[in-house]
Amino acid sequence: MTQKHIFLQKEGDAYFDRNREVNEHPSALALRDPVLRAITAGGWRPRQLLEIGCSNGWRLEILRLDHGAVGWGIDPSASAIRAGRRQFPRLNLKKGTADRLPFRRGQFDFVIAGFCLYLCDPNDYFVIAAEIDRVLRPGGKLAIFDFDPPFPYRNSYRHCAGVFSCKLDFSQMFSWHPAYHLLQITRGEHDASVRSGFDDRQAVWVLEKTRSTFALTDPFAAAASRRSSRTR
Repeated sequence: MTQKHIFLQKEGDAYFDRNREVNEHPSALALRDPVLRAITAGGWRPRQLLEIGCSNGWRLEILRLDHGAVGWGIDPSASAIRAGRRQFPRLNLKKGTADRLPFRRGQFDFVIAGFCLYLCDPNDYFVIAAEIDRVLRPGGKLAIFDFDPPFPYRNSYRHCAGVFSCKLDFSQMFSWHPAYHLLQITRGEHDASVRSGFDDRQAVWVLEKTRSTFALTDPFAAAASRRSSRTR
């Protein structure tokens, strides 16, 4: 059974239950949440917003109240989605996973990967990146909240046998492409001299999807034109 199916069948609900008390009191999280702090620091105001790994939608609700954003969320936990629909009825929450996003092409101007990619199956990374790119409109922003390791590695996931935590710089799934560029990295405080602290380091990467993949002018033609004008 893949990690996706383990989370859809049982571990998604178990994850939500372990964190239920915190998620049901979003006001206590607002000031210290790294994603909200990164969005505030960047001065961005999401309008059509998707969060992948949204839990019960508490972060989406804060952004809806603060910026008037229309919030959509997806999470593998049916318990989280039911709780969110009761608590935050103005959000649009669905059960699902990042490799199959039930949304239109270019529907969102802001997408958040909310501390979930490290638990996705590495075999799905290319599909996940393609799906996020599909639903994010040109000029939109992508915020990735995840672990910040010095090199890629994986751990056994202590909460469920057969599941691994895969830790790497997930922003590289997008930054290799000329349509994406990194706007901001917000790293949590840590002591880099303590090797054991590597496993807990976290960060938020914010990337922008540019409106044009390549420059509209041909740089080689432009250079030839400049050389030609100098010889006249």
